[in-house]
Order: sequence, then C-alpha cells, then structure tokens
Amino acid sequence: AAFKESARTAGEMLMRIRQYPLAADFLEAGAAGDNAAWAMGMARTMRGARHYEDIHFANIPADVVMRDHVLLHDPELTQAKWSAILSRNARFVLEHEDPDDRKTALEYGKHWNERLARNGSSFEVEIDIDLERADPKIEGNDATGYRVKYQLNGKSMTAFVVKEDGAYKVLNPTTDSVGLEMLDRIKAGDLNGAKALLDWLREDRHLEGGDDPLGGPLFPRFWIKGEAADEHKMRLAAASILVSSKVTAAHGDALLEEALKDASTDRERTNIQLALANGYATEENFAKMLEVSSTLLKQEPESRQAFLLNENALRELGRSDEAIALANERVKLLDGDLDALAANMEIEASRGNVAAARGWAQKQIDQGKENAGLLNNIAWYALF
Repeated sequence: AAFKESARTAGEMLMRIRQYPLAADFLEAGAAGDNAAWAMGMARTMRGARHYEDIHFANIPADVVMRDHVLLHDPELTQAKWSAILSRNARFVLEHEDPDDRKTALEYGKHWNERLARNGSSFEVEIDIDLERADPKIEGNDATGYRVKYQLNGKSMTAFVVKEDGAYKVLNPTTDSVGLEMLDRIKAGDLNGAKALLDWLREDRHLEGGDDPLGGPLFPRFWIKGEAADEHKMRLAAASILVSSKVTAAHGDALLEEALKDASTDRERTNIQLALANGYATEENFAKMLEVSSTLLKQEPESRQAFLLNENALRELGRSDEAIALANERVKLLDGDLDALAANMEIEASRGNVAAARGWAQKQIDQGKENAGLLNNIAWYALF
C-alpha cells in the first residue's frame, strides 16, 4: 500500500513538471483503491499528451478551435491576439460589446491561472491535458462552414468555423455572431448556408417551458431542424438569436418589428411578440417591453413568462404600485403563486417596507418554499 501511494504521488509530481511518459508509468503503478480508475484514466491521457507549444496548429477547422481554446486560457490574452483567429462577425461583436464585458473575457485566462496556481497546477499542464482529451469531430465543408464538436472536462462542446480570405476562423465565441452570419448568408442568397447553421444550432436547443405556453428558450420557437430553407423563417430565427445580446438586440428588434406587421398566423405573431419583449429588455427599452408583454399577458394570463416580463418592466419603470397590483391579481388567479409572492417581497424590500417584505417572505415559507436565500432574507428583515 505504501508503494502504491508513493508511486501515485510520484506520478502526480511528474505530471506537474510535464514529464508525461514517466508520469504515466508511475500513475499506473500506483493505481489502487478508490482512485484506481482516475489513475488509470490519467495514465492513458499522459501517454498521448504533448507540450502544447510543440503542437503545430494548421489552417484546418479543428486546429483553429483548439488554438482558440488555448488563447482563451492565456493569462496574457489581448484583443489583437484573439481577433486574429475570429471571423468577421465574431470580431464585430467583440469590438462593439460593453468594455467591461470585453475586459472580463480577455482576463478570464489570468484569473483561471491564479486559481490553478492556488491548486498546485498550471496553465501548461491543464492545456496539454485538454488538447489530448479534446478528440474533435468535424462536420461541414467550406461552403456551409464547419461544426466542430470536442470534449472538455467530460462535456461535449460545439464550435463553428468559417473560411474567410483563405483562412479558417472561429465564428462563435458568442451566439450572436452566428446570428449575424446567418443574416449575411440570407442577404447574399446563400439560403443553404444559412440553413446549415440553423440546423446545427437547433440540434443543441430544444423547446422547453413545461405548462407555460410562453416558457423556454426563444430560438427553438422559430426553427425546426430539417425544415425547408425559407428566407422569411430563417430571418426570424436569426433575429431571435440577436435579441439576447446587447450588441445585436437593436438589429434583431428592428427585424422583428417589421415582421410583426405581416405576421401570418397567431402563433407567429405571439412568438415575435415574445422575442420582442426579450429584445426590448436587453435594450433596456422598458416602455416598449411593457407594451408588448402586456399584450402577451392578456393572451396567456396564466403564463409565468408573460407575468415576469410584465412585472419586470413595471418595476424598471418605477411603477411599483402597479407591479404589486399585478402580482396580487396573479395570487388570486393562481392561489398562492410563488412568483407573485416573491415579486411583492422584493418590491416592498426595495421600497424600505421591511415589515411588508417579511410578511410576503413568510407566505412563501408557509407554502413550503423554504431555502437558504429566503431564510437569509427573513433574518435580514428581522434586523429592522
């Protein structure tokens, strides 16, 4: 047992200094007990691992995605470095996003490396392991672009790559850049290219919402994988992606406003209004958000999503009394609705009405909605 433990410890030390073949030998020799599966799996990884700086990243789709992964974890990443492997639309999003958000993205690697150092690991070791385990799978061609699926920490990841000026570029650090690419292809008459991106994106996004007819993500409401390449439908689907980003929300909302005038079915009209409500929220245009969410709430008075959109718009506009009245109506409609109780609690707390807020919190607890956050609120309110 002592030998096994010493061998495993030696293997881990060798791994930290990137002596991977030797590390594999010692990890295998030390595999025992509860850690045996981990040690054997890591040994297999060590046998194939290479120093990332010795890898030549070629001008092929899989390699540009792996290069992007390395850059995102680089503690010295700059906008210029990242932009060099990003597509035109991805660069547009990066250049126009909120400076604080851009700074956060560029400094992710710096903070990631600080955490690794505290845990006794390093950028080099973690990247070497990530690249060995990534196992990228590629689908597509130069005309449609490429979808690259790879593994990261046991999870399946997806990246999109396009060819621009003879070089492969990463399209999707964020999904809004994919929406912009779709619109560019539609405008250029490349409907099949736009459809390829839509179908790929739809594979990983599904209709949800449960009992709420307006619940769940927006994009699956506008596109079904495999449907015909219809320009109108594809433009709406792209717009539903754009409304979630501050960089592209205004563009998406403009497309949706125009489409709403000619909506051909009640379902299409409702979906457009729902996307607009979300887009207006992203733009912080709360007056328009209130207008369209009120329409949705009249159509579906029991909808949780419509209520939350309406409630949020009222609160952002400083119309707290109307927000409380709306929540009270929902409590009557849906006996003891927890979203309405929580909304009233938060509104009263924000107005300094601590006793009223405590009362709304207690009503939630009485209905079994007891959690750490709610108990913390109760305790906080008791101080006043």
